[in-house]
Amino acid sequence: MQLLIVLAAILAVSILERGVNGVPVSEHCSVKFQESLKETMRLKKSCQEAEFRDCCQVAEAAKIYNNYTPETGVYDISNVCHDITPFTRELFPPMQARCDMKNSDGGWTVLIRRTPDVDTPVLFNKGWDEYENGFGNLSTEFWYGLKNMHCLTSRDSMEVQVDLKKSDGTSLVLSYGQFRIDGPGNQYTLHVSGQKQTGFDFLGYHNGMKFSTLDRDNDKHGGNCATSHRNGGWWFNKCYQMYLTDSPHPLLYNAGVIVYDYAELKVRPKICLKDDETSTCE
Repeated sequence: MQLLIVLAAILAVSILERGVNGVPVSEHCSVKFQESLKETMRLKKSCQEAEFRDCCQVAEAAKIYNNYTPETGVYDISNVCHDITPFTRELFPPMQARCDMKNSDGGWTVLIRRTPDVDTPVLFNKGWDEYENGFGNLSTEFWYGLKNMHCLTSRDSMEVQVDLKKSDGTSLVLSYGQFRIDGPGNQYTLHVSGQKQTGFDFLGYHNGMKFSTLDRDNDKHGGNCATSHRNGGWWFNKCYQMYLTDSPHPLLYNAGVIVYDYAELKVRPKICLKDDETSTCE
């Protein structure tokens, strides 16, 4: 039994000292870890997992420990659908996420991205399983996956921002104070509220809607909105005011279709590092 505890401690030290995607954990945390396994288990949330639960904590860790603001790009974060401890980290290794570190103070985890700057556009006319698990390329266009979206938005109180842009430079930013996606038992129902800007509530129109795809119709329309609109999956109502998975371009609708070339939907926790997480790692 004592041998197992020692081996577990050695494994956890190795994991902790490795850091995440080139951003090392606090040296002070490593020292505290080595004091005792029990102390490490108490601190693991603040010194290991919590710093990298999402892109917001990747950004904060870089600022606190390395005194720099990281670039927008793809980073490792802890596996969003599992409780990561020193004992389970090898079973559920870090997963990747695209992080917007620039817009609106940065720290955003991108869930949906559409861009014309790609040689081979990602096809969004896919079925339920693919939308559930995710697809695409984090460096270009992608859908992060309903499972990941649910896990990520259920752990903390999240805000959401949608950035839209046309090739002529015309842009629109939509922000909401509350964003959550239910789990599979409730068909990944969308919850969004607290519109921060004035004007038409494009995403709010889809609040309370279950997710629909070409092979699973959960909308309020007489037919299937997905198959009626080029087979993209979405939280269709009757049918859409915002539709980021249309092909070949993301769309808004307000007394007519508005076509955009670029779109990102991204989330960020309202509190990036909680008090108990920062105080034990200073």
